[in-house]
Amino acid sequence: LLNTEVKYCHDLTQCYEVFAQGLRGIISTSLASQLFLNFQQLISVSTSIANALKQLSPGDVFVEKFDLLHAYVEFCSKQQAALEMLNELEHNNVSFRQNLEKAYELLKSLCTKINDVVSAMDSSSMLIWAQQHVHCEAIQPPIVFPSSTRKVGPRSLLHSGALQKQMNGKILVALLFNDFLMLTTPAEPIEQLEEFRISKTSELQLNLYKMPLLLENAKVVQNKEMDDCSFEVHSGEFSVILRAPNRNARLFWVAQIEKAINEYRRLFVELVCILNVDSALRLLGTQSILCKFQIGQSSTYADVDINKKEHLCTTQLPIYKTAYDDFFEVAIFLNRIFSPDLCAGMFGNDLIITDRHTLSIAYFHA
Repeated sequence: LLNTEVKYCHDLTQCYEVFAQGLRGIISTSLASQLFLNFQQLISVSTSIANALKQLSPGDVFVEKFDLLHAYVEFCSKQQAALEMLNELEHNNVSFRQNLEKAYELLKSLCTKINDVVSAMDSSSMLIWAQQHVHCEAIQPPIVFPSSTRKVGPRSLLHSGALQKQMNGKILVALLFNDFLMLTTPAEPIEQLEEFRISKTSELQLNLYKMPLLLENAKVVQNKEMDDCSFEVHSGEFSVILRAPNRNARLFWVAQIEKAINEYRRLFVELVCILNVDSALRLLGTQSILCKFQIGQSSTYADVDINKKEHLCTTQLPIYKTAYDDFFEVAIFLNRIFSPDLCAGMFGNDLIITDRHTLSIAYFHA
């Protein structure tokens, strides 16, 4: 009871300081008193009751402070009139409404920033946890969870939880990142699936069940034959039917996966807009080596099959996009699935294109 009263007093004080004090200079003192009524009296009464509860029993406090409680009678008797006046101000007083809307937008923006920071910190902690507790030695090169994805920036953990394979009831722990869905098996049995949670203090060890399902070609399927707890995930040629502990968990999993897929594709579209379309789409290839030829702002990509002895790669870039002092560069990238492509080498940055004749020679020797 004491904690409840202390919290109530704190909320009253915050409300008065933020709204009543914040509206000073915008509305008159008389109007403010009609809107906020006897707020200061309520704060005084609540403070007095909270202090008394620290020393006396609730019954004794009620008897001793009974007369003070009439302040709430006064507040409630005038509250409806205050609400009607507030509605009138919102509709008829332009300055009042604009300030309220501005304050609302500022508070909403601040809350969003705070939530983003908290989410980023939580995600960072969970990525470190995953690095220490998820055993996925089969993935080569080794995956580094707290790092960048191949195409959509820093990696983040979006959701996790226990699921079952529909076919045999096998318990899996699923980890949804912003670039792939990873299915793992717990090293120890999970007794209560509905209550299972992963946190940065969890000691559970997880083993890789299947290669991660990339979101770039993933989709969620729900057939009429499935029950309320089941859903199917496709990624490439692999598909699996999973069963959530309950209907709400299934709805949340489906929503989170679809949201992650849509966000992944949205970010990739932005990448296509930044790079030229052909170059960006080549990044979707699965070849082990990618060559990039560039002069100034013009570039082209070529997949290289290392099993072939000879390679013919075009370097016919549009001359009108280049300047006379631009460099001709060739970069070689090793494709990565779970991290940015690795630049294995770059050369040619000492070759300056001074005229079209030199440009043609450079093309010929390349």
